Amino acid sequence: MDEFSRRVENFILKHDLIRPDEKLLLAVSGGPDSFALLDFLLKRYKENLSVVHLDHALREESADEKEALEAFTKQYDLPFYSKRVDVKKLQAETKMSFEEAARYARYAFFEATFTEHHFDKLILAHHADDQVETILMRLVRGSFGSGYAGMRAIRPFSSGKLIRPFLEEAKETILSYAEAEGLPYFVDETNDSLLYTRNRYRHVVLPFLRKENPRVAEHFARFSSELQEDMAFLDELALQKFVKFGNVKSAGVELQISGVKSAAFPLQRRLIHLLLNYLYKNDEVKEVSAKHVDDILALVKSDNPSASLNLPKGLKIRRVYDRIEGFFPVEQKNSGVLLSDGSRRSNCFA
Repeated sequence: MDEFSRRVENFILKHDLIRPDEKLLLAVSGGPDSFALLDFLLKRYKENLSVVHLDHALREESADEKEALEAFTKQYDLPFYSKRVDVKKLQAETKMSFEEAARYARYAFFEATFTEHHFDKLILAHHADDQVETILMRLVRGSFGSGYAGMRAIRPFSSGKLIRPFLEEAKETILSYAEAEGLPYFVDETNDSLLYTRNRYRHVVLPFLRKENPRVAEHFARFSSELQEDMAFLDELALQKFVKFGNVKSAGVELQISGVKSAAFPLQRRLIHLLLNYLYKNDEVKEVSAKHVDDILALVKSDNPSASLNLPKGLKIRRVYDRIEGFFPVEQKNSGVLLSDGSRRSNCFA
């Protein structure tokens, strides 16, 4: 076994990412990363594996690439699920950035496929270079909570889990594997465009960091792993407080101010994170930043017994004497952006 494959196998075992009887859904764009992961999984979990692919309708070649990918999966009798979405049209309808619209389209299709066919794990090919980019982007944007620690190797997704077996592998090692195996991957030239935020980090910031230290991806991976472990410990302490002082209702979430004030400051922040996570029902709400958390804590410590805040996506936070309440106004609960196919994009999706 080559060293690359041995490292990935050890990573899978370390984080208990895949068990023998699980149904696996692998997202394959057709690029070298996802094709390498497809090859790796084919050699070990072929009987459990299916492939899902979303065509963003951005390039003329994408339809041909979808056909080639489907033909490849047929060689191995792999179930193949695909969909074409005009992401630029979706972007115009939803007023999201192109990157947000593309992400929304992907995850919506992945989740629909995942649920309909009763999969256990959704598998993505994010790698160590992606992790560096993600951490830097979140730090610059002003993330909150565990967002600073970057992507997780495993996290809840729909009725199962989302996993990232390549998360600690550098892009360079994945490319070497793909070349050595002679994989027929595609190259998407839009990945070189500096119009997109992630690409600017990828092609401008990351090369500079590599010049400073060629092992930068390895150091970020260790930073992410250690920070996630520390945060998990503090989050468990905060959850114990939340169970005692919080109240989740159908109309929203309440939190007793005395419970927040009695906690150490790092736990105060995490109590607010829990409040927001319950309300948004998602662990990656991009519009919410550390400033919003600070604003809510200021509300808790304020002398004004009836102050309120407006947060992204219509969320309202208000103080009512000895508690704070978070809720979406009734008129917004069933609202969202009506799309051209008649579906509605939820206000709470991120």
